[in-house]
Amino acid sequence: MTAIVDPVTDADLDAYVDDQLDVARRIEVEAFLSARPEVAARVMSDLRTRDELRVALAGPGAMARTATTDAARRLERVLARDRAFSVLQRAAAAAVLVAAGWLANGVF
Repeated sequence: MTAIVDPVTDADLDAYVDDQLDVARRIEVEAFLSARPEVAARVMSDLRTRDELRVALAGPGAMARTATTDAARRLERVLARDRAFSVLQRAAAAAVLVAAGWLANGVF
């Protein structure tokens, strides 16, 4: 077996949890985890949380812990609020530009 050329970073571990790595990099990360049980335990906890969130967001018929379901609902509310805030920011920026244009037109 060859040595790992590219060291495994926290970003690689996050990508591993999110299923965003190609097969070769997954194998490298799994080899890294097999040599470090404390990191592997943390990754397994992240995988469990990810799967619980997926189950909680799947719908009312799915089985999930109450705490996970509540966390998923809070996450959905925060994301919806962030989207609404983003739209309001754009609208405010457009209003400022219109007001500045109007003011500049009035000055000249």
